[in-house]
Amino acid sequence: MRKEPQFNLVDFNTRTNTVSQGSAVLQNWRIFISNLKLKGLIGIYPAEKIEPQTILINVSVTYRAAVPQDDAAAEQVVCYQNIVNSIEQLVLNRHIMFVENLAEEIAELCLVDGRVLEVTVRVEKPDAIKEAASVGVEITRKHPSESITLMS
Repeated sequence: MRKEPQFNLVDFNTRTNTVSQGSAVLQNWRIFISNLKLKGLIGIYPAEKIEPQTILINVSVTYRAAVPQDDAAAEQVVCYQNIVNSIEQLVLNRHIMFVENLAEEIAELCLVDGRVLEVTVRVEKPDAIKEAASVGVEITRKHPSESITLMS
């Protein structure tokens, strides 16, 4: 007999990630882009500078904005299509030496938006090592205003 999955209700305390700004309550939101598949020149080996290879990109962006209410609210959310378009431009018609370089560039373009608090970027080369499903790098970067400085 098949056992049905059990789901537990989770009580999220929204007070920890909300900020009041005038009459609007700002919430933390996370958008993601999963397995964006592009072809590009990436790597240090001679063949990687000539033959485009598959690059998988995952991006998770945490940002702060009010709850969108209507069509006019489209301007207050971070648009994942704009992020995808920008990533495509980063990869298009150029050679990138390291996956680390591409990950940093993607993080930087996301953090330009002042609403963005944090971004996690994962860049993978699924065809680089035949014995592995994929290889790559993952980084997390915070907006400078979200950084904590420890005083001694």
